[in-house]
Amino acid sequence: MKDKIFAIIEAIIAIALGIVVIVSGAGTALDIYFGIICLVGGIGLLSLACVGLIKTKILQLPATLLGSILVAVGISLFTPYLSFAALINLLIIVILGAGAGLIIYGIYVLLVLKNLIIGLTQLIIGAAALVLAILYMTVPEFAQAFWIIIGILIIIYGLLLLVSAFLFKKEK
Repeated sequence: MKDKIFAIIEAIIAIALGIVVIVSGAGTALDIYFGIICLVGGIGLLSLACVGLIKTKILQLPATLLGSILVAVGISLFTPYLSFAALINLLIIVILGAGAGLIIYGIYVLLVLKNLIIGLTQLIIGAAALVLAILYMTVPEFAQAFWIIIGILIIIYGLLLLVSAFLFKKEK
């Protein structure tokens, strides 16, 4: 029963994350998602520190320090001061570089190692990654559509989790 409840909660969180990604894009969605996680975790740790203080008359530094840091980060993620959007931009640049690297390696595999299947696979994957990264960086409509597609996929995953929570029993 406990596993089913956790599966349902996980599904609801995934569906909610998908909706947030569709509505606000990935940067804002990650800010909201991790902001909530940091706030809940930080408040939980600070609560544990307070319970420990009441019981033992000793305030534990690790729980107090980490709880306070998590609350500060959580609050900051709801302001323009801190954002995960820079990480997304970094990831796009990494995908761009990886695509170019796969193209170079695919050419090497084709010409030097004479392996047609692996070389073509490297070229196709590299070209796809390179094109997607360039489109994301240069065509605003594509970037918006990209996050809508990602949000829909996350929602479908959440629905799959929800259906599987009701249809399948986990074996012990």
